[in-house]
Amino acid sequence: MASLQDNATILREFKTSSDRISELTNQVTRKLTHASTKEAGFEAIRPEADEINLHFARIREYQRLLNAHAAAYKQTVNAAMAEADRLSSTMQALTYEKSRVVQEIHELQSAPSVHAGIDLEPMEDFQAQAAEAGQDLSELDHCDILVKRLENERLQRQRLEAKKTTIMVHMRKVTVDVNVQKGLISGLVKQIENADKVLTQIQTNIQSTEARLRLPVEADKPRHG
Repeated sequence: MASLQDNATILREFKTSSDRISELTNQVTRKLTHASTKEAGFEAIRPEADEINLHFARIREYQRLLNAHAAAYKQTVNAAMAEADRLSSTMQALTYEKSRVVQEIHELQSAPSVHAGIDLEPMEDFQAQAAEAGQDLSELDHCDILVKRLENERLQRQRLEAKKTTIMVHMRKVTVDVNVQKGLISGLVKQIENADKVLTQIQTNIQSTEARLRLPVEADKPRHG
């Protein structure tokens, strides 16, 4: 995709050729007005006509390049907008997950110590988990089992806190990425709008210049045969 500097260079060359066509058109008009005969007038304006044709060819090439650049910018904008939509959906999902985890953390953080105020899971569930982990609880008394249950709940809280931290970090990164994409999209849209305005104005100038050049010459051109 062409850079903004490339586009600016093309637009400057575009304007230079357009201005030169206007100058040559005025010269042609003056020569035709002061020519002694039509044939002499046509012969006198031949250099200007050749140069005008050259500038028209350049202008058409510049216009083709600008149209190609505008199409490339639009593709970039569409891709950026699709990525922004994807990031927005991801952020919504993370926001929901954050709310759920924060609520769980808030409930777990109400106790002043690591073990105080913990709602223990049912004893049957704890025993099943211990069996799956290969832990033998048969030799432990009630107090030891209670300590293990409390420690198990505390570790679960720590995992939730770590998960919350990970989600928060990811959400901050997603927010930054979305803001960057929005900035790029805004800039690209403005560039495309400006390029479209310039192309429209130049096309109008080309049509006006072609009309001014073609009508008087073709009307007075001698017929043979």
